[in-house]
Amino acid sequence: MIENICNVFIFVDNQENAKKFWTEKIGFEIKIDTPMQDNYSWIEVVPKTGQTTLVLYPKALKKDFKTSDSTITFFTKDIEKTFNELSSKGVKFSKKPENTGFGIFTEFYDEDGNTFSLKQV
Repeated sequence: MIENICNVFIFVDNQENAKKFWTEKIGFEIKIDTPMQDNYSWIEVVPKTGQTTLVLYPKALKKDFKTSDSTITFFTKDIEKTFNELSSKGVKFSKKPENTGFGIFTEFYDEDGNTFSLKQV
């Protein structure tokens, strides 16, 4: 039986830029940063109160890389506060938070153009 989600891969052009984005702007912590082949690293970042990690995996090592429309949704207790904090750090959003009837949502982008949702219930 599946009990939890271990990690989610985010495919990035530049691991150092991605690591800075997720730690300095979003506020995640580095869980693992281990050298791999070809001067790349296995990098996992995690929210301070989370278990599931994001693997910042280099696109160059992913054969036949294709973009995806899959979206990861992050939860926050105060979306306005989080929106303002992240915006002040230079995080780009598609729109201001809006109430959809089943939660308050917005979307933000990382520096590789990946889209992520932010939700408050």
